[in-house]
Amino acid sequence: MKITNKYNLKKLIFIAIIVLLFNSCKEKAADPVFITPNATTTWKMGEIQQIKWRADAKNIDTSSLVSIYLYKEGENDENYYEIIQENWHNNGEYQWYIDPVITSKIHCYLKIAANYKTEGVISELFTITTASLPFSFVAPSQTDILNNDSIYMIRWSCPQELQYKQVKIDLYRIENQRPVLFKNIIENTQNDNECPWLIDIEETGEYRLKISTLEQDASGISNVFMIEKKLAPDFSEPNAQSVWTEGELETIVWQIKNWGLVDIYLYRQGNTGGNYELKIADDATDNGNFTNWTVNANLQNNENGVFYIKIIPYNENTQSNGIKSENFTINGI
Repeated sequence: MKITNKYNLKKLIFIAIIVLLFNSCKEKAADPVFITPNATTTWKMGEIQQIKWRADAKNIDTSSLVSIYLYKEGENDENYYEIIQENWHNNGEYQWYIDPVITSKIHCYLKIAANYKTEGVISELFTITTASLPFSFVAPSQTDILNNDSIYMIRWSCPQELQYKQVKIDLYRIENQRPVLFKNIIENTQNDNECPWLIDIEETGEYRLKISTLEQDASGISNVFMIEKKLAPDFSEPNAQSVWTEGELETIVWQIKNWGLVDIYLYRQGNTGGNYELKIADDATDNGNFTNWTVNANLQNNENGVFYIKIIPYNENTQSNGIKSENFTINGI
């Protein structure tokens, strides 16, 4: 009888150990994990997607705020690819706008933690793909070099069904080959395919623009372009702050180049070479000023446009380098 009891006791202990191991494995399998994204997830740039995780994750300090990070496959915790959101309440979900400027076509994973140095929880590898964006930039182009303290007309196109929406425009700076949100330059404007931008960016470098609806349900990104700080402008009039009106008399003022005689042209922003709007003067004297020009840009009533003036040595081809004014505004009457 004693033997039987001893055998039963051992059997019970063995069963208890098995149950404990099973529960331990089950508990480990149920450790805090991401609900979305997971290994089967494929999201697209420009979408808004729901990130979901278990808020009671053991590796998250549930008493504090958390941050959400995006990593490229193969990158480590000391070199995070993108901060999606900092100091978010650990409520188990976050609506993520997948920024088409920052995010490239990658295999990646997410991490949620108190900060990037702590363990946190990590998602399975998932995929982000490129998408066809409805907004397309006409200007700036990849070859454009924009000058600080000048007016530039941003231009874009989009489907007709989006033209009733308001839009905003953000500027991204390229840092270590990655775009970083630099500032919002147009907070809210009509989607009429163009908008003047007074460039007040001191830092020379490479940039990109992003245009999006205020609801962020549609967007577009520009090519990379340069912004430079011009130290000594060739023209004092017109300049980036100049606003002239058709029919009024204005004086063009520039630094003398000792060219003897010069030709003076009016160009619309974005046009180069022989595509000028008007030849203002033929064989004018290079004395640094051309007085009493009756402003004529062939604008419609109440219309306005962004232009620049170009001066070249007399009788040279219009594609000669010459000197150019900053972009400035001409208003219709």
